Amino acid sequence: MLALSANGVLPKADYAVFADTGWEPRAVYAHLERLEREIATPAGIPILRVSSGNIRKDALDPAHRFASMPLYILNQDGKQGMTRRQCTGEYKIKPIKKKIRELLGYPYPARIPKDVFVEQWVGISTDEFHRAKDADVRYMRNRHPLVSVARSSSQNPQDEPTCATDWPADSARRSPTRVKHCQVRGNFIQREDPSPTVMKRPHPVKSLEGSRGADSCARSP
Repeated sequence: MLALSANGVLPKADYAVFADTGWEPRAVYAHLERLEREIATPAGIPILRVSSGNIRKDALDPAHRFASMPLYILNQDGKQGMTRRQCTGEYKIKPIKKKIRELLGYPYPARIPKDVFVEQWVGISTDEFHRAKDADVRYMRNRHPLVSVARSSSQNPQDEPTCATDWPADSARRSPTRVKHCQVRGNFIQREDPSPTVMKRPHPVKSLEGSRGADSCARSP
């Protein structure tokens, strides 16, 4: 989605957000650097890095609250299994929400007005559309642009989307404040706000999540 935004297929994002668990493979960080150098920076889309700590160190620290990772295990009965997945909420969603609040101008625990929100683009493709769901907070509204342009994850990223013009009109355009956020893995943000106290860019921005490397992006109309 970052490439689609940078190339004008999708509206330009204001920010891309990468949620760093602190224990990603070296290839992920190398890919992130390449995305920033070759795509984000030339397009004028800043990549913001956020983190809740180092997931490996926290998991090995008996004094730290443990957020379970989806690890493959061998159960006592000899059968293979997998532990519960809790790390996404703790090390991805939580730091992104914190950053979104800061971008909106309402850091926790400030109350966010009902007409102030971000639109988050989630990089879910057509072959996994069953995973598409709404955000669990009022100040974030999920959109799924890859589904809207009927792009399957099996397609070549260089291929033109089959229906780019079918990108849905923003249902929140009547709101005085709108932000779209995207994770460099797949989210973008767009915000409209008449208040001079809220950060804005002179160009439109959208956010997306799903592409390998970063975790979020944003755009201001």
